[in-house]
Amino acid sequence: MHRINLVDPLNVKFDSYKINIWNFTFLENPELIQSMSANNEHSSIKIPARKCNVRILDKETAIDFLKRNHIKGSYGHQHGFGLYFENELVSVMTFSRSRYNKNYKWEIIRFASKINHSIVGGASKLLKFAKLQLNSDSFFSYSENMIGVGNLYKRIGFEFLGETGPGFFWYRDGEILHRMMATKKLLGQKYPDEETLIKETSISKFLKSKGYVQVNDMGNKRWGMNPIEPNKNLVEKIDLFFMEVDGEIIQVSEDESTNFKPVNLRKIECREMVHNNIVKLIPLNLVSDFQEKGWNFNTKKPGNSGMIKIKKGDDTKFIKIEDWDFFKQNGWKKTNRNNIDKKYTRSPATSGKVGVKKDGVKKMVLPDEAFFMVKHQGWELCAASCWRLASDEAKKLGRELGYDV
Repeated sequence: MHRINLVDPLNVKFDSYKINIWNFTFLENPELIQSMSANNEHSSIKIPARKCNVRILDKETAIDFLKRNHIKGSYGHQHGFGLYFENELVSVMTFSRSRYNKNYKWEIIRFASKINHSIVGGASKLLKFAKLQLNSDSFFSYSENMIGVGNLYKRIGFEFLGETGPGFFWYRDGEILHRMMATKKLLGQKYPDEETLIKETSISKFLKSKGYVQVNDMGNKRWGMNPIEPNKNLVEKIDLFFMEVDGEIIQVSEDESTNFKPVNLRKIECREMVHNNIVKLIPLNLVSDFQEKGWNFNTKKPGNSGMIKIKKGDDTKFIKIEDWDFFKQNGWKKTNRNNIDKKYTRSPATSGKVGVKKDGVKKMVLPDEAFFMVKHQGWELCAASCWRLASDEAKKLGRELGYDV
């Protein structure tokens, strides 16, 4: 018998491109995958959309259809519309308010046709009906790179906006471990004898030590139609998505993020970290993982003169003063209204740093880094032995950590 490696992509060749499906996905949905291939090779049953009637669907009807006919099943939505041919439901499109890209009013959540059927012009007819029912022509959606190139969106008038980062899962000897199951709490239950090690190390390091490998997908394409503010998204930024599982915060991809309510980072304990001049709030339990990816604590001011710090939502960055007008037009604000004329100069190497010690080793580090090391890695503040001689930064940090200063 031929042995199937579950994480080898299975290439299904269409007339104009290939799709990549994990073998275990094919084994779970063989009829659906074969139907997708048939549709693209023009061997499915074709029904002209002009012969179909459009109806508003109740949620139960839309959910049941998508579970049977969409590769990713159903997902929560606010509005569902369907095409009926000879009183049989043959195609469904669902919508919700745009969840993450607020420059568009509505988002297409799912679109699917009946297995082994191709509804010619179906997507276009459903979208036109949605525009009338929702009283808007501003829409956003994703296409998955694993299973297509997004030609459908081009045909119905969407504009390509860019790519998202890939998602991933963990794999070992036929076992699939999704990220939602790879929290420190759940890993502690799976490996009770190593619970202390799990708490002290990053999830990535621990799973690799157990023989797991990280398997990435191919990400998604973003598509939009008629943005609310056409020039709003000119500034490039990094989007990070987090969700809560059993009280623990984990990072997920943008595609995975569509299946849950985002975490409000302002209501949980975070550290401000920087990577490639992009500043982000990172949940405290994920700081070690981000340090492995090259992120650092954001406590340094820029050494170059003529720089200002700006903010947009949760994003902050330093820019040159002469670039301020461009960023201002795109919704950015200064974090300090008086700093437009401020000239930064390079400080001494230890300025603003505090001392920490552990097992006879002493270091001078920045306050945010010291906070993390003391609270989560067993270090102590050197100043604790004599607060009278401590710097103001050390005293302030000591109070935050609960020392009797």
